[in-house]
Amino acid sequence: MSLGLWLATKQPILAAIAIAGAWINLFNLLPVWVLDGGRAFRALSRSQRWLATAAVGASYLATRDGMLLLLLIVVGARALTEKGDELGDRRAATHYVLLVIMLSLICLARPVIGRQF
Repeated sequence: MSLGLWLATKQPILAAIAIAGAWINLFNLLPVWVLDGGRAFRALSRSQRWLATAAVGASYLATRDGMLLLLLIVVGARALTEKGDELGDRRAATHYVLLVIMLSLICLARPVIGRQF
């Protein structure tokens, strides 16, 4: 919502709110404890976990966002240390990867905020 408002009005505060929301959602994608990322990762096969790791890695390289680096470390560790579900859940893997990509794109608005203040 705030991203759409920022795109329409170009008010930097709305971009800042959108980025803060993206960071909170990226944190929620950490595959630990009871966070949504932890639930999603339990349903993924080993190959799907590596796909998620690749998506997070590519997103980090594109944005250089610190939250994505944290996510990459944790996702990579989980992909290395756990076998995962034998069949995996294609829908959960697709949603996880798409969320990472979409939230990463929102994080790209950060340089725009800096230029407007």
